[in-house]
Amino acid sequence: MQEPILIYTHKLSTRLDYICKYIFRDVLGLPFAFTISEQKYTSHDGAKIIYSNTLEFSKQNLFIHANALLWQSNIEAQNITINQLQQTPIFFKTESNILPFDIFAASFYLLTRYEEYLPYTPDVHNRFPHTESLAFKNNFLHLPIINIWCNMFLQNLQVHYPTLQTQTKSFKHIITYDIDMAFSYKHKGFKRQVGAMFANIAKGNFKDLLLSIKVICNAAQDPFNTFNFIQTQHANTAEKPICFFLLGTYSTFDKNIDAGKKAMQNVIKHVQSFADVGIHPSYNSQENSNLISQEKNTLEKILSKPITQSRQHYIKNKLPQTYSNLITNNISADYSMGYGSINGFRASTCTPFKWFNLQSNVTENLQVMPFCWMDANSLYEQNFTAAQAETEFNKYFEICKNVNGTMVSIWHNSSLHNKEPWQNWQAFYVNTIQKK
Repeated sequence: MQEPILIYTHKLSTRLDYICKYIFRDVLGLPFAFTISEQKYTSHDGAKIIYSNTLEFSKQNLFIHANALLWQSNIEAQNITINQLQQTPIFFKTESNILPFDIFAASFYLLTRYEEYLPYTPDVHNRFPHTESLAFKNNFLHLPIINIWCNMFLQNLQVHYPTLQTQTKSFKHIITYDIDMAFSYKHKGFKRQVGAMFANIAKGNFKDLLLSIKVICNAAQDPFNTFNFIQTQHANTAEKPICFFLLGTYSTFDKNIDAGKKAMQNVIKHVQSFADVGIHPSYNSQENSNLISQEKNTLEKILSKPITQSRQHYIKNKLPQTYSNLITNNISADYSMGYGSINGFRASTCTPFKWFNLQSNVTENLQVMPFCWMDANSLYEQNFTAAQAETEFNKYFEICKNVNGTMVSIWHNSSLHNKEPWQNWQAFYVNTIQKK
């Protein structure tokens, strides 16, 4: 068994412990240990580094001159200047001789979403806007920059300690689906169906009107009922897909059919036969945590099993409230770490991580599964054609694969019917399922 890398620090903290576990254990697959003893560090013959800002002997050893962030306990605006290292953005520049910046503090800042705890102007859905993020402003939102930094860090460590062996991480592609509306026309009730028909007449959408009548009369299949198609595509995939069901009460932004209806329950049970199932907390659940409990309980009763995975509807993910509410409701893994307005790496990583609550300075028991690509972002927010979206998807796929990360992608059952505005997306979708 490989001896742990010894890290000397003049002072331990929960922040330092958290980010070292992530970098060494989760990303690089390297064992490590801390010491605050100069004597123990000096006498250690194996791989070792210093993380401090106090030791005089640092410059005769491998060291990272530490930024103060990981010993702070409060939350305050940080002084950040972006520099470049091998055409890669870095910040918290120091005189370190492993890398010319504090990789621990910089990674901690991005991973914990530190900037989302600071004052900002929310978007129309009361979300943190991607336009206010450090990554977007400095043109690295499209990169899992922490993974890239970690690879640089490892390469430099291996120059000094060539025998270092990492536990190889394998690339994964986890395909997920948000079931916002299981059906386009069927099972919505007479009032909603008639209202939709009159709306189509008023807009002159006679093609949609005719299709809705055919579907309701069982003369055509509902276009959103793509579940058999999805099941077929996943018959031979290595990773099981995950489907998140929206079960909130009907409202402006929550438009699924009633979970009390047999048709909806049958869809959920059918999907469980080939996928993992999670809850898609409703639009208003961010302001009312009781809704998460109600919706999760409904899903658990339908499936007769505990539900432990979630993704926020409209990606309404506000820190720390959203994650605290999920933990209260016994959710152990959440897939909401991304933007509902643009594709990219919101937390600057493609490796899952535990949530660190900056308000309490503790690591919480919630696994964060960051996503970097969503079909709705490509079409509605970025105005991409199917061909452009496929190019973008392939770019993110290769980026995640190159750093042995985990790519989480999001599709909707309602985007796979190959009709307006999703023409040609079905073939693109099939290509992503088969991609390795």
